[in-house]
Amino acid sequence: MAEVTITPLSNVGARIDGFALDEPVPENVKRALRKAWWQHGFLLFRGVPDLDNAKQLTVSRIFGEDEPHTLPELILPDEKNLIAVEYEGKYQTPGMVVDGRLV
Repeated sequence: MAEVTITPLSNVGARIDGFALDEPVPENVKRALRKAWWQHGFLLFRGVPDLDNAKQLTVSRIFGEDEPHTLPELILPDEKNLIAVEYEGKYQTPGMVVDGRLV
C-alpha cells in the first residue's frame, strides 16, 4: 500500500481511497487514518475487497483495542467484538438504544 487518499465529505466524515489489507498496514497510514478519524468523526472506506470479520477487526484495531459491545443481543454469534448493524438480511437489528437499552 503506497498512500491513502483522504477526502473530506460535505457535512461530516471523510472518504478513504487506496486502502488495502493485502499486506500489513504501514504505521504512517495508520497515523493518517487516526488523524482523519479525529478530524472528521466518520471514515468511509471505498473499494476494500473481501472485508470479512477478521479483516474488519484488523481495521478497527488501527483505532484502538476492541471490546465487547455493551448490548449482548447485538453481538455476532461467532465474534464477541463485532456487532450486526444491518436491518435487512441475516441479522435484524431492531429499534434503537435509549438509556443503554435496546428498544
